[in-house]
Amino acid sequence: SEKDLPAEASRLFAKLRTLEGADNTQLQAAYENIRTTLGAKIIHRQEFATGSSQITFKNESLIRNTVSSSEDQNAFFLVVGYASKSGSKLNRNLSAKRATTVASVVNTLKASGQNVKAVYLGETARFSTTATTKNQICEVWEIKK
Repeated sequence: SEKDLPAEASRLFAKLRTLEGADNTQLQAAYENIRTTLGAKIIHRQEFATGSSQITFKNESLIRNTVSSSEDQNAFFLVVGYASKSGSKLNRNLSAKRATTVASVVNTLKASGQNVKAVYLGETARFSTTATTKNQICEVWEIKK
C-alpha cells in the first residue's frame, strides 16, 4: 500500500500519480524534475506480455545487473506497476501482480541496507496511446538517501 511508503517514496508516488495524460515531452521533463528534486531515477523498465506478470530469466538477469550496480548502499527501490487500458477490470490487479513480481526479484538482489516496496498505478496510456504493450510495464525507481 502507498500508505506504507517512507516519505521520499511517498512523494515520488504522488508525483507519478499526477502525470497521467502528459505527453512524451512533458513526461520527460517531469522525470528530469523528479531526478533533480527528489533524487530518484528510473533504473529499469520491465515490459510484460498481455495478461502476464511473469519475468523471463533474461529479464531477471537485467534486473539483477541493474540493482547490483547501485552505488548507494542505503538506496530505496520503488517498483511501480502499470497495465494497458485494453482488457478487463482485472488490469488493476494485474499491475499490482507485476509490481510485486519485480519487487520480489529486486528484494532478493538488493544490498542489506537497501529497501524495496511495490505499488501500482493501474491502467495507463502514459507511455503510448497506440501500443498496448508499452503500457504493460513496471518502472524500478532508485531513490538515493
